[in-house]
Amino acid sequence: MNIVKLKVAEVRYDLGFDCVRPQFATLYQPFLLASEDDLEPQLQLTFSNKIPKKTLQAFPPLTGACATVVSELSTGFRFCRSEGEMLTNEDFSSCRANHQWRKGLDLTEPFLEGASWVLLALWGWFSLHGGALLHGSLTSIDGQLVLFLGDSGVGKTTLSKLAVGAGHSCLTEENPLLTWKEGTPWVHGMPWPGFMGPPVPLSGPLKAIFFLHHSPQNKLHKLSLQESGRRLLGNARFFSWLPKTIPPTIDLLDQTVGSVPAYDLGFVPDLSAITLIREVL
Repeated sequence: MNIVKLKVAEVRYDLGFDCVRPQFATLYQPFLLASEDDLEPQLQLTFSNKIPKKTLQAFPPLTGACATVVSELSTGFRFCRSEGEMLTNEDFSSCRANHQWRKGLDLTEPFLEGASWVLLALWGWFSLHGGALLHGSLTSIDGQLVLFLGDSGVGKTTLSKLAVGAGHSCLTEENPLLTWKEGTPWVHGMPWPGFMGPPVPLSGPLKAIFFLHHSPQNKLHKLSLQESGRRLLGNARFFSWLPKTIPPTIDLLDQTVGSVPAYDLGFVPDLSAITLIREVL
């Protein structure tokens, strides 16, 4: 068994491959642990390319990053997508993905790029252990971690790239993870779609939240607790396959907006927007 060790959101995560050990994209490099690391894994995901034909025939191709058909088993869950299936135990600490390898797959290129079984397993585990997956960008500005949130197309990636161009760092443009630690909200970088800019700590306290929209001029105002809570709810990815995780996720979001300031930011896509953000941090 070929084992790859990751540390994501301060949690040790082991990926096992019973046939090959594919290479990982550079976006994964900040999360890879040395082979001599002695941390105990809290999650284990094993990959196999042995898939019953009926599994692939039963499920047509699905669209969307996490499009999944799920069934509840007596011992856990079975997730099915067009490329295979993943079986999990009840708390997602042990998962097995029977993944269809593409014919002629070049194993020097990672098949785990983008949202994958890895993200799904991690999301399931954290939904049961006090975490919330968000749709947004996590950026480090002057060493302080901030979230850029909003619907698709509002400029999260644009503003993140502007920050990187100004010498700051973006830990993820798509899937930041939120937890609660030491009485404050913490945010964590994820390898999807990846790390940009100078290396910075991959986890830390959340400093502020910015809900974005394009504007002919830079405009910033602080949101009320009610408004920031409503908007944060709209940017959370609820693990709806486990309904019991939804109330704790809502509680975490409520604690977060009560602990850090949230702003509405209409911005012009140039460095003046980064200057404005730095002024309020």
